[in-house]
Amino acid sequence: MKVSHSQPTGFNKGSRPLKTQRVYEPCQLEFQRWCEAKDFPQETRTAVTPQKLATFLDEEVLNKTQRVRGTKRKHTDASGENTQQHVPAKKIGLSAVRIYVAAIVDLWQYQRNLGVNTYPSPRTRLVSRVLKEMERNEEGEKRAQFVDKVIGTMIDLYTSEEELESLVSYFTERNTEVGLRDAGSFLLSHYALLCGHYARELELLDMHSLLMPEEGYTDCHALLLIMRKGKANQFSRLEIGAGLRNKNVFVCPFAALAMYMVWRFHLSGETIPNFKNSEEWDPIKL
Repeated sequence: MKVSHSQPTGFNKGSRPLKTQRVYEPCQLEFQRWCEAKDFPQETRTAVTPQKLATFLDEEVLNKTQRVRGTKRKHTDASGENTQQHVPAKKIGLSAVRIYVAAIVDLWQYQRNLGVNTYPSPRTRLVSRVLKEMERNEEGEKRAQFVDKVIGTMIDLYTSEEELESLVSYFTERNTEVGLRDAGSFLLSHYALLCGHYARELELLDMHSLLMPEEGYTDCHALLLIMRKGKANQFSRLEIGAGLRNKNVFVCPFAALAMYMVWRFHLSGETIPNFKNSEEWDPIKL
């Protein structure tokens, strides 16, 4: 059995998130190229088996180093002079190895669905032991590599309105359409608790305004975001995010979106869609 290199890219493409496809495909192709180099028997050359996965992890994955943009880093010595400091290569972590395992298991499942692979699941006890051992050793490796312990904790987040305002200013001070777009996307993600994928996939049709009665002397509108598809929503489940006007205009999602829309449709000259015809404005991305 021989599976061509292009086959995994077309499997279940409509239902799987695009980001997952982009992560899995390089791992699967790397595994298939490794199988070709090993010159396994032609009829089962690229078939995923438990032994192949274990050997592939041992030979190609576990000792792989992280890709870095440069091997040297600027450093100021005691005399105040700028020097270049060599950045040592680091091995990939547990999360990267788990992605490799998930991608190869996904390829095995694809071959099983085709009826061309009768081998049992490659996720054997041996693979599980390797992952468990990496998990036990990960903290010691982080200490040896002087990884900042604050990463991923509450201290690593913005926790005050001043910090939120500073982040928004980073985008708006560019004084460009892209900067205002990014500010609006960031604030929508903040108030509606959206991940980046949801925010980037929003369309004009997904935005709705809801009048909140008895909320004061002036009208109070809530901005509703209707979402039916995403990485964690594969079956068109209705999900709703919302946000309100903020008394601080610098962190107000309404203000950010209003400035972005004015720039986009008035200063940049993008044609205002015809809202009477749903075919003309439904597919427009926010």
